[in-house]
Amino acid sequence: MENKLNESNLTKVEIVKRLNKFDLAFFSLDTITLSRWSKNKTKPSNYRQFLMYLFFKDNISNCMRFNRSLNSSSVEVDKIVDVYFKYRKNPSYDKPLINEDSIIYYYNIYNELEIREVFSYFYNNFGFYIDIYDFIDRHGLKYNSYLFKEYDVKNERITSHIQASFLNVKNSYCFKSFLLDKNVNVNLEKDEELIIVDIPFFREKKTFEELLFIFIEKLIELDYVNHSIYFFCVSDYFVNILELLGGKHIGTIQDSANNIFIYKNNTLRLLSNKYIVELYRKLSSKNECLD
Repeated sequence: MENKLNESNLTKVEIVKRLNKFDLAFFSLDTITLSRWSKNKTKPSNYRQFLMYLFFKDNISNCMRFNRSLNSSSVEVDKIVDVYFKYRKNPSYDKPLINEDSIIYYYNIYNELEIREVFSYFYNNFGFYIDIYDFIDRHGLKYNSYLFKEYDVKNERITSHIQASFLNVKNSYCFKSFLLDKNVNVNLEKDEELIIVDIPFFREKKTFEELLFIFIEKLIELDYVNHSIYFFCVSDYFVNILELLGGKHIGTIQDSANNIFIYKNNTLRLLSNKYIVELYRKLSSKNECLD
């Protein structure tokens, strides 16, 4: 941090003033605290450190991989994740057992019609999703979704996935209007791009980690590093993990099949979460070794 302060050619007073204006997280920052940070006498939270990287227009990926002042102790989340995968109910596609050698991880981009075709067997079971697609059709909304998937090559099937839709400001407003009618706590007054993420079942812990990693990589690549993100979770099986990753519960949709829990987060808070930092470092290092 001291190098960045020197490279900026700004005094500490000037930097404090600019940081105060840059984000509310620095509202109470003073020159004494900034000086302590720069000399490593104290360190800011992960979230504030990430904001500093944005302020200095530095690469977030480098921050996650090389900034050793970040807190990456993720024991608490690891325990919750382990418990979830120990006691979860195995979906039918786990049987017969999958050959791990035939599993690959990658993503595709689909438009909203293609997503329906791929997962019609799933979405048609929920009145909530049928209502969403009726709303999309009535308003003529167009968007693309990234499907991050674990794929069983031998049996030619998707065994787990994360679906993430990146909505522009107009589509975000429309979608939040839809959620508001469902009594979900959203802010219509804020103009913003929005990310909608569907959380399904994950086959195992490794699946969850691999898919989450490539999703995080895509957030950074697309520069969606300080945006609102809504997670849709069918049933309450995954909500503890969402909460530990910084999610805030903003609504529950009652559905004939299962309740759908909606959690809001900010991508920067997600990226700066100590569990995410540790996961990103672990899998980045592993991929480098494989390359």
